[in-house]
Order: sequence, then structure tokens, then C-alpha cells
Amino acid sequence: MPIQDLDAAFQELSDNSPPGQQPVLDWSEDNYIGRPTRRGRRPPVFHHEMWNVHDRVVQHLHRTNNNAEAAHRRIQAELQMDHPTLWQFIDGLKKVQKSRDLGLFHEQLVAGHARPRKLRRYRLCDERIQRIAQTYANYGIMDYLRGLAHNFEMN
Repeated sequence: MPIQDLDAAFQELSDNSPPGQQPVLDWSEDNYIGRPTRRGRRPPVFHHEMWNVHDRVVQHLHRTNNNAEAAHRRIQAELQMDHPTLWQFIDGLKKVQKSRDLGLFHEQLVAGHARPRKLRRYRLCDERIQRIAQTYANYGIMDYLRGLAHNFEMN
């Protein structure tokens, strides 16, 4: 969704959501949209430019930094806990770094080898999302959001 249309889109989404979704809408408004005030909206916790990826998708850029997400998952797997102490976290980082330094993956990247390709289903999903984003003007807000939602899996 282009940033300039976020207010209207959030309002329409709120108007069309079942009452049980209100806590999710409130949380989203506080963190990502900004609460309404008499003079507009309060700044959200996470500014629109930080999380809105519409322009990135239209420009054929990645929506996320999968490298950072993969590193985060690797650290979580190493720590095997939600709230480690500082020292447990540091020890976990050292183990992760040691395994990366010993591994061939890093050396292959340094040598200029390409990263592994995304799975076909994810490439196709990226293409569908890009088509939807590029034709944003052809959709109503709810159809646009529904079209995007069909391309995401929630675990």
C-alpha cells in the first residue's frame, strides 16, 4: 500500500473487520499507523518508511532482508530460549560465528558463488505480489489487501 493511502486503507480495514479483531487493529494503529489526534495522527512506534515495502516491491527489490532473518533464526536455534542472559547471548553468538567461520557457505560466497535460489513456490508468490502491487490503482482497498493476503502463510 503506498504510504499516502495508509490512513484511508486502515480506516476501511477497520470498518470491515469483525469486532474480535479490534485488539489487533489497536496494536497495529499504535505501532504502525499512529493514533488519531485532533491535528492528524501521532507518530507511530515504527515510522511508515521503515516498514512499508510497496515501493520496494514495485521496483523489483526484496521485501525483507532474508539474511538478517536467517541469522536471527540461527541464533534462536543455538540459544534454545526466549530470554537469555547477556552472557548466554554472547556465548551463543560466539558459537554461531564459529560455525559460520568453519563452514564452506561463507567461503563460497567470498569466492563469488551465487546464493542458493529461492524455492519455486516463493518465487511464484513474489511474482504474484509484485503484479498486485504494480496494478494497485486497479483495485479497491479491500480487494487489494485481500489479494495480498492470499499470498501469505501464517504459521
